[in-house]
Amino acid sequence: MKSKFKGGIMSNNVYAKFLENGKDIIFHIGNTPLRFKRARSNGGMTSPTAVSVVNALNRMLTWVKQNRAPYESETDTDYRYIIGHLFELAKSLQTDTIQKRCSYMLENSKELYGEKLSAHAVKKKYFTNVLNRFAKDERIIDIIDRYTHTIAVDNIQGGDQEEARLASYDIYTFSMLFTFSRIFYISYLTVMDAGDYVSMISDVIFDTSQGMEEFPNGLSDIILRNTIMKYYPESIGAIRKNFFDKVAFDYLSPYIDSKKLSDKTIIDKFGIVGVNMPYLYQKVIYEMFNGIHRIVPSLSIEAQKASRLARKDDEDKNDERDDFDVDSDMDPAERKFYFMKIAKYLSATLNQILQNTLTNFKPSYSMRVEGADLNAEKDVFDARINENKENYEYMISIRDEAVKEAVSLTDNGTIAMSRNFHIQKHNLGKFLISLYLNMRYSISEPVNIMTMSDYKAMVIHIFDLIHKDYENLALALFGKVYSSVNNAQVTLADFGGSIPTFIAANVDGCLSSITHIVEKKYLYELKVKVGNTMQNKSKPVEIRDEFIDFLSNAHKYFKSKPTISESLDFSNENYDEDWSSFDINKYF
Repeated sequence: MKSKFKGGIMSNNVYAKFLENGKDIIFHIGNTPLRFKRARSNGGMTSPTAVSVVNALNRMLTWVKQNRAPYESETDTDYRYIIGHLFELAKSLQTDTIQKRCSYMLENSKELYGEKLSAHAVKKKYFTNVLNRFAKDERIIDIIDRYTHTIAVDNIQGGDQEEARLASYDIYTFSMLFTFSRIFYISYLTVMDAGDYVSMISDVIFDTSQGMEEFPNGLSDIILRNTIMKYYPESIGAIRKNFFDKVAFDYLSPYIDSKKLSDKTIIDKFGIVGVNMPYLYQKVIYEMFNGIHRIVPSLSIEAQKASRLARKDDEDKNDERDDFDVDSDMDPAERKFYFMKIAKYLSATLNQILQNTLTNFKPSYSMRVEGADLNAEKDVFDARINENKENYEYMISIRDEAVKEAVSLTDNGTIAMSRNFHIQKHNLGKFLISLYLNMRYSISEPVNIMTMSDYKAMVIHIFDLIHKDYENLALALFGKVYSSVNNAQVTLADFGGSIPTFIAANVDGCLSSITHIVEKKYLYELKVKVGNTMQNKSKPVEIRDEFIDFLSNAHKYFKSKPTISESLDFSNENYDEDWSSFDINKYF
């Protein structure tokens, strides 16, 4: 495919490099700077990390420019191909382009799909399509592979296998993903307001087809297959395995087993998780991938010593971040991916990730006096969190999407029936909303910025999901706190072998919160017509047994569902030509 640049064929001698400029990253090609402009004023990489990421990408581009492949011709080089596609990637992620294409879909979604879509959901789908088009291009993968193979040093010997815990082909796959992740992260800067980094790239890196394809189709899976077939054919049997599952269950599980003696507290918490272990694995793996763009090729031991002597410094500062200068005569292959060093780095960080995932758990809402004004709580939370603008905006977007989706998914009969109840706010409702948000959107905190109207919409939806199997629990959502219940203490023994993950994260705190909720009776009031008048009928319900059973099975009711935005098609390149700023401003 011929890359276009300013209306003509891109020259083989076009100068291209990445630059760090304040909060933004610039891809400078020829005389054209294309800015990966941050969608939020805060957040993203620190300046030193951004510089290192930029240098690492320039190192890769310089190597590709200097090292021609045998199949190249004068008019069709790998260098021209990759900078041409980076040019197209950057153009696709310009703010006005994103807004034009997403606005078109949002404006026409009612006609196409029968409902208005979330701007954030549409932006995420557009971003996924853009990344897939770039990253899953066979030649792009081959180019990154050529570069990686040159600087990869498989120094894992037979005796090192137990310490490394990853096969050499796994680490090679990671090494290629390091380069892709840097491109992904600077691309993510343009859509930061649509969600957290890992959620935005997970559909590209990991296979989400859930076994529908003969082979997994995430970028990590494609790279793994290519790696095994090219360099490790003796392991051909591993090509069908999902990379996510392989890392989670072949790598993470043995690691946990080896930590039983040195980190008993964490392991005990793992041990009671039961059927929800895969959910915990997912969180840990996602955390690992959240920072791999920071991992850069390393200097050799000799080069590190020389660098320290030159600086008169004992620290390996030059090895932590990439110092490549595209305008110098530095050798782009000087730094290498040493497999054992990568393995040790992943192992060293894994324990901290586990620690953060488990022990940093805290209730996602503040338990207050039952019946307190939810709007007042929201105002207090707004004042506190508003200092972190970017996080606040993200939570607002999730709140709005969740409430809108809840209304659209709730049965009309349930909505009509709910009007006969006097719904009040209480901790049971907040707890279940928090759990729902966490399971569906991987973030619970938006429960704290919900108005009473938002709260009612969410509990009506939850009622609709659970009332057939948990009648009393569902009715309690529509009621108010009535009186205390004797002997309602909840312990681990009440859950048997299916302890929810969030309980394992903070056993004492969660059991205390659950006990606080179930030690109350809930009085629901129903308006019924008696003769010509409307009368209130009330009945108290107890929820302890149903609540405990539900918590062990919540994933069956609150599981993520595919959304309409996942089927959006952004392949039409002409639909946005006459899209006005007035139309765009309605959404952005």
